[in-house]
Amino acid sequence: MPEGDTLHRIARKMQPLVGQTLTAFVLPRSTQATSHLVGKRIEHVEARGKNLLVTFEGRWVLHTHLRMNGAWRIRARRVESGAFPFGTVVYFATSTHEAVCTNAPTVTLARSGSMRFDPLKSLGPDLLADVIDVEAMVARLRQADALPIGVAVMDQRLVAGIGNVWKSEGLFARGLDPFAPVAKFTDDELRDLLTHVRALMQKNVDGTVHRRALVPARGGPRVTRLEVGGALTGHAIYERKGLPCPRCGTRIERERQLTRTTYVCRTCQPSRALLGS
Repeated sequence: MPEGDTLHRIARKMQPLVGQTLTAFVLPRSTQATSHLVGKRIEHVEARGKNLLVTFEGRWVLHTHLRMNGAWRIRARRVESGAFPFGTVVYFATSTHEAVCTNAPTVTLARSGSMRFDPLKSLGPDLLADVIDVEAMVARLRQADALPIGVAVMDQRLVAGIGNVWKSEGLFARGLDPFAPVAKFTDDELRDLLTHVRALMQKNVDGTVHRRALVPARGGPRVTRLEVGGALTGHAIYERKGLPCPRCGTRIERERQLTRTTYVCRTCQPSRALLGS
């Protein structure tokens, strides 16, 4: 599933369209009328957690959530053919660019402030917002003290933007047991985890690091690229089940947590089951 950093990258790629006028707007899989948007300006594009919001003149807002298989492509305007790529759920264009969203299960077009945007009101603070309040995020996580930390950090009502990749990578980099409840961790550990994951995600938004982890190493953290089976991967442990931990050599394990999976090194991330609360 695309995570918050991916959505912020998409929002950044869409910025050249802001201020431009729509020459086309179509929801190919919807019966909702959209012709009234042609001729309207694109006023704002932003990511909130894993959600993308595009605001048009007249207080119309397009909300998409990509879930597992959705994708956005922004490119120079092509000659109109009347056909859309397979799976297209949103298409809009200006005189210079076009934006195509495919396979996104959540597509909503409504006026800002509409009841149709209620799900966004429950979002926690975005970890990739320009300015964040780490203390407020820690306080939100404390509301879920009984939840395993690997579940809590992915709860978008607590902190928005973290998904399966950065959950596993961040907890590994900081040596934290994903299966221990939040109550087992100090506020300092939670602050450090959030700050670290934010830094990793920001690097991915900037394009300087593509889903690479800061792997704990002697002499301090280092950015690493790992060679696995002859191919380079930017992950320290994500999707590396059965392979050696890049720090200690222990075989990496994969466990289910609710409906998602967590990758863990049992040596670098020792269990906190016996620790006092």
